[in-house]
Amino acid sequence: MPHIAYKCEIWHKAFVKPVIWMGGSREDVRRFPETAQDSLGFELYRVQCGFDPKDWKPMTGIGTGVREIRVRDEAGIFRMIYLATRPEGVYVLHCF
Repeated sequence: MPHIAYKCEIWHKAFVKPVIWMGGSREDVRRFPETAQDSLGFELYRVQCGFDPKDWKPMTGIGTGVREIRVRDEAGIFRMIYLATRPEGVYVLHCF
């Protein structure tokens, strides 16, 4: 996968890291309600630009640098487990 750097729209000096979807995480997000997908997508974009998401917590039991994004929606709470400390991109490990 070639590394393509895009300018971040949030902060113009930052570059956007690519997302690397692991296992079935991308398909899992596609099954979420559209509003939850939009919210998770925006929070993931913030992570790609080097910022913290609005609602997150560390997942040290899984590994160093692993975090969880939490999004509340009318249909429930949706979560994305990711690792953003690697230089090649943001790894999305699991979504539920």
